[in-house]
Amino acid sequence: MDKKITDLIAILRKECETHDTLIEVATAMNTALRENDTGAIQRNSVQYDETTCAIENLEEQRLQLCDSIGRGLKKQRRHLNCAAIADILPPQDAGPLRKIRQELKDKINTLTKINTSNQVLLEDALAGIARAVKLLANEKRKYSGYRRFGAKDPEFVPKNIVNKVA
Repeated sequence: MDKKITDLIAILRKECETHDTLIEVATAMNTALRENDTGAIQRNSVQYDETTCAIENLEEQRLQLCDSIGRGLKKQRRHLNCAAIADILPPQDAGPLRKIRQELKDKINTLTKINTSNQVLLEDALAGIARAVKLLANEKRKYSGYRRFGAKDPEFVPKNIVNKVA
């Protein structure tokens, strides 16, 4: 097997391992969101960002290596992908590349599902906060008999059970 292909498979393995870490962090984030654990959310966010940066670095290495392989195969296309490279390789070399590529795709699909769940949980939490802020803003005006600096509000009509009965 060519050294560049061996290096490509090694990078893909590292990407799979890093995606495993990212899946663990995303799952922990999901749990923290469900339990409203803000400390864990913050810690997981930092770790998620760091792991994402590591994946970006590995992807950049992979793209550079794929470009190098493409130039060696006299392909004009920039960023020749792993599937295209596997199609060109002999079957004994293509098999391991296809297997690790499929493993990475499966991990990315799993991560996408967890991230979608996290997004829904975050949107629900933000909507709840927006409703609470709106409620507080409306209630302040509704029950306030005074304006700023202590001046009485002439438009204020108290809204309570006593005023309705009397």
